[in-house]
Amino acid sequence: MKTKLYTLTFASILSIQLTAQITQEDLPNAGDTATYAVANALGTSTGTSGNNQTWDYSDLSANNSERVDFVSVSDAGFTYAFVFGLPFSGSYSDMAQRGVIPLPQILLDGINALGLGVTFGDTYNFFKRESDGLVQIGFGADVSGFGLHVQYSTPDEIIPIPLTLNNTSTVDYSYELELPSIGVWSVTAERTNEVNGKGTLILPNATYQNVYRVRSAISSQNIISSDQLPAFLNVVT
Repeated sequence: MKTKLYTLTFASILSIQLTAQITQEDLPNAGDTATYAVANALGTSTGTSGNNQTWDYSDLSANNSERVDFVSVSDAGFTYAFVFGLPFSGSYSDMAQRGVIPLPQILLDGINALGLGVTFGDTYNFFKRESDGLVQIGFGADVSGFGLHVQYSTPDEIIPIPLTLNNTSTVDYSYELELPSIGVWSVTAERTNEVNGKGTLILPNATYQNVYRVRSAISSQNIISSDQLPAFLNVVT
């Protein structure tokens, strides 16, 4: 089974006081901090696309909020700094951000149900500011005490620039990671970005002008191959 995840991102934090377009200088960098709120938006329309839009979400109420810190690669630890912090390597990254291991929940639940004693700890995503956008180079994760790292075959473009209305981009990437006591986890994915709207974003705490809306569609295929696990975990999601 293939799963498609559709995510709408309002690039308000990048667009304040900008009138033409968002460029490389406006992308996040090491030392930056952002706070995002999670609200129950069931039944809330994502609004219309195009220029001169007004997206009014002033009635939303945040269930919780989280802070996102972009740190230097060296702050993620020596192992990751050696892999992602060398300026002339293909895996060089500008910054790191703490996250969670991107295993689909159905696979995590299956692994936990088997009682293999496999644990997943700190995970860092590694990003780089490039001329055509903010890209993810790879990630590192603590799996049962082992600091494992992955470099994507092609960087995953998170934010395309210049961020102007109707700008689109598509990228295919893949990676493999050997999970101790489990097997090999293989991923192939495609992300399509489309800047499909520009206008005013009204949130409960503030109103933002010159906001660009980015629609990201991700189609991914996850496979865990192992002779030690039941067949139902050797699945494609």
